[in-house]
Amino acid sequence: MATKYNPAPEFDLTMDTAFIERRMNFISDHRELVKDEINALSLAIMELECEFHSTIDEDAAHVTDACLNDIAEKIRILELEREEMAEYADQLRQEYFLLDDMLETMSMDEDTLSAIASEDEPKLLVDGYSIHATCSTLRFR
Repeated sequence: MATKYNPAPEFDLTMDTAFIERRMNFISDHRELVKDEINALSLAIMELECEFHSTIDEDAAHVTDACLNDIAEKIRILELEREEMAEYADQLRQEYFLLDDMLETMSMDEDTLSAIASEDEPKLLVDGYSIHATCSTLRFR
């Protein structure tokens, strides 16, 4: 929290860009794991559905409603979990695109600031190269 004694730190474009890039890498890696989990849940659901149908096809004397209800409940739980994972994957995808847009905007802002700063710098022309001279550095462009 910023106070008159402890001002908020200044905005650091480089630090924020690095954070966004790390978060985007994390999301990319994590989305693959979420997809794998969704596929595993789908396989488990298919196995339970096969078990459910094979149980129904068995001799009616051995099949109880409790057994069928138990299998159906497991299928329902796994389907809910799969839906939640799919929603989470969509949230990750949306966050990734938002971060990508932010990164692109920050890059354009940085280019604009750099262009404005370079207009104010004294320029020298040496052997066809434009040299931007500042107090402490020379940059070749």
